[in-house]
Amino acid sequence: MNINRLPPDRREALLRELFDPDSGIGLSFTRLTIGASDFSPRPVQLRRHAPGQRDPRVARFSIEPNRADVLPVVQRALAINPQLKIMASPWSAPDG
Repeated sequence: MNINRLPPDRREALLRELFDPDSGIGLSFTRLTIGASDFSPRPVQLRRHAPGQRDPRVARFSIEPNRADVLPVVQRALAINPQLKIMASPWSAPDG
């Protein structure tokens, strides 16, 4: 389920249930996939270059595809539990 498809009140309740150390289970560690995962609602490409081209300096990397949906959820989770630790890692190897 994509958390952003929930109505705002249910999304907030879920985030509190997960991350609030007082009224929820108080998760203190989570993994954030860089790019897409098997659970992503759409493909995500953070490295923007033409097929067959390389970008070894990662000059064309952008988190823009995640600004509208991923970042607000992470920011809210951190607001609920400022002690939350986040490990960001790619779901799969970079494509060059």
